[in-house]
This record gives sequence, C-alpha cells and structure tokens, in this order.
Amino acid sequence: MRGARRRRTVIADQATRFYTIILLFSYPPLNNFLMQTILCQDFGDGIRTLRADRSITCAEEPECLGTAGVFIPLFTIGYPLVLITWMHKGFSESGRAKLRAECADDAAYEAEVGRYKARFGFFAGKYEGWYWWYEVLEMFRKLLLTSLGSALASGDKPYSQLLIKIAISFVFLCFFIRHSPFAADEVDVIVVSTQTCTLLTLVYALCIRIDFFAAEGISDNTMAVGMLIIQTAPLLIALIVIGWLFKSVYGDVVEEKTAKLRRLSRKMSRQLSLGKSLKGAAMTAPVSAIAKPDPDATPQLDGAPLPESSVPAAATAVQVEIEDHSSTSRADFNVNTKLQTHKH
Repeated sequence: MRGARRRRTVIADQATRFYTIILLFSYPPLNNFLMQTILCQDFGDGIRTLRADRSITCAEEPECLGTAGVFIPLFTIGYPLVLITWMHKGFSESGRAKLRAECADDAAYEAEVGRYKARFGFFAGKYEGWYWWYEVLEMFRKLLLTSLGSALASGDKPYSQLLIKIAISFVFLCFFIRHSPFAADEVDVIVVSTQTCTLLTLVYALCIRIDFFAAEGISDNTMAVGMLIIQTAPLLIALIVIGWLFKSVYGDVVEEKTAKLRRLSRKMSRQLSLGKSLKGAAMTAPVSAIAKPDPDATPQLDGAPLPESSVPAAATAVQVEIEDHSSTSRADFNVNTKLQTHKH
C-alpha cells in the first residue's frame, strides 16, 4: 500500500509540474486571444467593431462576451493567484513555518518540501530564495505588454499604446536591475540585455510613428542598421556570457587536457627525431659492415699468400663503442679499429 501511494504521489507531482509549465508558456498568447474578444475600434458615427474582426459589432456578440467573461477571471486573473498561493506555502518563510507545524517530524517536513520543489522547482529554483515569487511577476509583465497595454489605449491611439508600453518596460527594467533576482549573476546580465532590447525597440517604434528619423534626415539604411544592432546585441551578450561561464566551469579541465596533449606531442617529436637519427647513423656507419678477422685464414698481400715468416706475432683487436644519448635525442656511433703487427 505504501509503495502504491508513493507512486501516486510522484505521478501527481509530475503532472502538476507538467501542466503548470504548459500554462506558463501559453499564458501570453491565450490572454492576447481573450483580449481580442472585447477590444473594439471606433470608426465614428456610432460605428464600433471588434478590432480583430470588423464584421462583428462591438459588445453585441454573446460568444465573445461569454468567452471573455468566463476565462478572463478564471485564467487571466485566477491562474497567477492560484500559482502564487500554492507556491507560498512551500517556499516562503511563513509558509514553511506553517508547514513544519503541520508535519509530525522532520522527515515528514523534508518530504513535503521536496514535493513542493518537485512541483514548482521550475518556477522558483532559478531565483534566489526570497524571490521565489518573481516568475509570477514576470507573467504579469508579459500580460501588461502583450494585452493590457493595448486595452488601456484604444486601437485608434497608437501613440498612447507605445507610451504605456515604454513606461511598463522601463519600470520593470528598473525593478529588475535593483533586485537582480536570479541565483546566477550571468542570467541577470542576459535578462537585463533582453529587457533593454525590448525597451529600445518600443522607443524605436515610437520614433518611427512620429516621423522622428525623417525629420532628422536619417536614411532608411541607417534605421535598418540601428534596429539590427538592437536586436542582435542581446544574442551577442548571451554568447559572451555563456563562453565566459563555460571557461570558468571547465577552464581547469581544458587546461589540463591541453597540457597533456602538449607533453604527448613533445614526446612523439623526440621519438621521431631519435628514430631518424638512428636510421641515418646506421646508413653511414653500419656495424655489420665491420667484419671480424678470421684467425684460420691465410694472410694475403695483393692477392698472393704471405709467407709464414711474415705472419704477425700479435693478434688483431677490434673494439666497437656505441653511445646512446637519449636526453639530446641523438645517437653517435664510434667505431675504432686497431691493428698492430710485429714482425719477427
């Protein structure tokens, strides 16, 4: 029974984690769709239609009103509130104190904390301990930029929309710089660059709307280059940060492997040089070419046998000395042959 209960608990935690992540990524586009069911545009003379479909009169289609009336409270507002309330018990100090009071012992408390981490570790694990709630705030920022920014200003007031979005981006950027909630400083740098890119893009769009570049005589090519720099700067910063992080984590391992490769290369070079030296020395002065004198052979002079009276009284001595200098990767061969003959 305990094993089956444990399996059900693990499956429930994994399912909760999976569906909360799916809802996190679908939150901005679904809210944008919901806002399109109620956002209207005024054409004058009392003609108001939906901005998404001008064939539908504003606030007169029951399907649009019913969809917005049900899902905006349940999903747009309800999902973040349920998520932050659920996470509060497992990650905040007050919530954990209450959780410890409810558990019988430390083992049960650690098990419950582990369950909260398994469910919502994707949301809170990447932030510092006190900023476990920041993912919900980030959802709210995206909601303001994608949906409520357009809802606060009607479609026939594009300047107001851009100004509101610029203000939202600036406030959240200042808040992020002030707190830096991520546990890794490198991620803070990347997020600051992306939010700065968003702010500059909105400012750029406002300048285009008010014909600022045309009034200043700035060409279209210059405008395109400026936008390209704004859009690619976060990517370049992210690549630099990732490269620096990789070096800081694996730099010692890479240096150790590089040193080993260098030592191996030097050793192979020495062995190759030694092999070439040995081969050259063997070709110039081979030891096998030096024949030992045969004591039974008859001495000859100019092809004719010598008389016995001229046979030397002393024997012939041959000495071969070979010195191998491995430290300098060279081999020197010295062959000394000494021949002494004493006539009677």
